[in-house]
Amino acid sequence: MRIKSILISIVIAATAGMWCACNDDLDLGVNDAKLEKVEGFRISKFTTDRLNWAIDNGADIRIVFHSNADDALYEFSMTVDNSGSKPVYAIHIPEKQTIPDGEYDALAFLGSGKAICPRMKFKIIKEIVEEIQAREGKFRLPGHGTQEKPYIIGSKEAFNEFEIGLCEDGNSKGFGLFFEQTASFDVPPRSQIITGTYHACESFAGNYQGNGFTLTVPYTGSTSEPNDCEIGLFKELVGGAVIHNLTINAMIQGVHSNGGALAGKSSGKVMIDSVNIEGSINAQNRYNIGGFIGYATGELTISNSSIMAFVAGEDAIGGAVGLFKDGSLTISKFYNAKVDKNKRGDESRSYMPFSVTASANNAGGLVGRVDGSTTNISISDVTMVRSVQAEDGNLKAVSVVGENAGGLIGGLFNFKSCQFRNVSLNFPVYGGDSTGGLAGYTSMGGDMSIENCRFFSVASGNNSVGGLFGTVRGHSHSIVVEGSDDGTSVKQDANSLVKISGKLNVGGFAGHIDDTKLTGKRIYINAPVSATDTNAGCAIGNVTNATVNLSLFNISKYAKATAKHRRHGWQRRQFNADRQSEHRHFVKLHFHPESKHLHADILRICRHIGHHEKRRRHRWLHKELFCHQFMLCRYS
Repeated sequence: MRIKSILISIVIAATAGMWCACNDDLDLGVNDAKLEKVEGFRISKFTTDRLNWAIDNGADIRIVFHSNADDALYEFSMTVDNSGSKPVYAIHIPEKQTIPDGEYDALAFLGSGKAICPRMKFKIIKEIVEEIQAREGKFRLPGHGTQEKPYIIGSKEAFNEFEIGLCEDGNSKGFGLFFEQTASFDVPPRSQIITGTYHACESFAGNYQGNGFTLTVPYTGSTSEPNDCEIGLFKELVGGAVIHNLTINAMIQGVHSNGGALAGKSSGKVMIDSVNIEGSINAQNRYNIGGFIGYATGELTISNSSIMAFVAGEDAIGGAVGLFKDGSLTISKFYNAKVDKNKRGDESRSYMPFSVTASANNAGGLVGRVDGSTTNISISDVTMVRSVQAEDGNLKAVSVVGENAGGLIGGLFNFKSCQFRNVSLNFPVYGGDSTGGLAGYTSMGGDMSIENCRFFSVASGNNSVGGLFGTVRGHSHSIVVEGSDDGTSVKQDANSLVKISGKLNVGGFAGHIDDTKLTGKRIYINAPVSATDTNAGCAIGNVTNATVNLSLFNISKYAKATAKHRRHGWQRRQFNADRQSEHRHFVKLHFHPESKHLHADILRICRHIGHHEKRRRHRWLHKELFCHQFMLCRYS
């Protein structure tokens, strides 16, 4: 990369609100730089000799700084005061934020999101602007790298020049530059085996517009060499990266770790929109492998995207992300389908096969494993279909050999918050221990909310298998069911088989719940539940250290739970669902500390039931518990 001092004369028309750049090779010359404090903010002010941004006072402008040291992004509002002899530029830094000393690439935007100046370089010391220069990328491509005139990439050779430019761009990694694809093609091979020389992937922080075209990404590695890590179209997507409207046909195998069709890793604020993944990513018994990204941290957003690929590895394997840790993950409008539009613009989806397979642990339709006490998860508007009309052990959309298989997330560990909204999953999930239609294993570090989440297929495993959750360890946190009654459900639709089966602790809602509060709207269960050993319940197989409200479950008269040794779980038959609906029992079950017998305390009964009726109901309920007709077999 070369750094040039240029004069930028910015003229903004009152109606158009646009900035224009002109003459090169002149130093902008920062003057009168200082830091002031006002309530709630520190204001970094400066003027220049040659920079004249004719902007109305109070214009809605934001400026984004990309650190050359660690790829961190810092975004602030900026104003211009034209009342004096020179315009005074002011960057507003909230009192709870800071910007460290260093060099930054910077890009300014109007409130509409339109970039309004070329990329520039700022040097900031103690939050005071000391230098400003223009920073051009050295890309031998048509275009200027601006939003209006992006760099054009239309061939394999042009993509090679794009990667060379990224390498030469150094720590900037293309931040603030715009690239546009104009054709479908194969990218340069990314392995030693194909070409005889290693072709490294590059990191990227810019804006890539695919225009609906396809990139074929080939890679063949050994799974054991250090060079086989962080493999994808890009090595890493870093703060500021935006990828949209692109299809990737992955032909990737032999990744050692951190592999995905789009990138091996992502960090910082990264946005992915309207990206489709096809083909296969096969890591051959390795870890952190995702359809899009292998390992992600920071603030990652994926929207309007789809997975139609076969993803396989050893541990932390996901349809979108292999491992996500410490940050905010937002996935919305995600499918396994191609979207077609007719002449009127109406959309239709054609659902395509996909699979996520882990030879050890942690496989999820979206994410293999989530970890980190500062992690916030939001998943909404997800529809994925690979339905089966009869159980077929060879058709496993999501599967693990070991533990933690989930329709959305395989292993969900120690999160700060988690939300699932409007999720519809109709594909089989197979695993060992902790297998669930939504999540396999959940260890809660904060509350979780679910709304309109539906599972229509087969969940089958060993111990702790559930229609929505395999194992939940709440650590005194809550699962809150929102939306409408019966909006969240496990049931069969017209074109699929629903079945929840395992060895021990099997439930229509969850296999095993421990130290978890369950509140909110009613959950509908209409699924056969079976355990080859013990503890099968239409709602929950095994509950420990928890209080459960019976009225949260609406059990269909067609639902049933069976266990080989007749030790059934909670909510076995419709008979009990009718009773709970009529009398609204709120029951806490526990083992007596001395006799070790199972006892029931009725904590709340409708007012119209008299004292003697209460006692009779208590005796009836107690009797039913020991008759195994209405019980939590391992409730302690």
